[in-house]
Amino acid sequence: PEIPEKPTWSLLRYRDDYAELIKSANRLPIGYTATDADICSINLQHIFTYLIAGQAHTGKSNTLRCLMQAANDRNGHITVIDSSRGELHTAAQEEELAHFAEELFQEMLRRNALKRELRSQGATDEEVYTKMLEYPAYYLFIDDMMEFVRKLYNNSQAMQGIVGFMENFFDKGAMHNMYVFAGIPLAEYSIGLGYKV
Repeated sequence: PEIPEKPTWSLLRYRDDYAELIKSANRLPIGYTATDADICSINLQHIFTYLIAGQAHTGKSNTLRCLMQAANDRNGHITVIDSSRGELHTAAQEEELAHFAEELFQEMLRRNALKRELRSQGATDEEVYTKMLEYPAYYLFIDDMMEFVRKLYNNSQAMQGIVGFMENFFDKGAMHNMYVFAGIPLAEYSIGLGYKV
């Protein structure tokens, strides 16, 4: 295979190997590999959060758009938190984020109960993850992680109700068939280390 002269998502998604990855239990296609034009994918079993760091205009938002397309093709529950620049061309407001957090909270309760039960039976990480695949996948895409963090901790009434949950989610959300993909400006990466989210 060769990378098309003008690669587009529509060209990628009609390849047979793309369809195979979408049908697989744990692969999320992201684009082409430069060396052999195979499709590069992320193994969801081994990630919970996926941070895309880079300078301005280096492809962070485009990478998130590709991941959003693949998650959509996998029929996942998708929530997008766009930056104030509107890079992802969606606009999740604080109220929408609060609704997402409430829905996610209910899912986390159900899945945590199952995880505790499986752990009490001696289940391995792989066995827990495989069982969680019976539940729908949830994907949270955040265009600018630092802008999101600042908004989360700004003490607005809408955010106060979800700060604790989001901290818990980012701390304990692994192996629940839930994933967070976020872009972050490279210059702010070290600043982000000071927050629980």
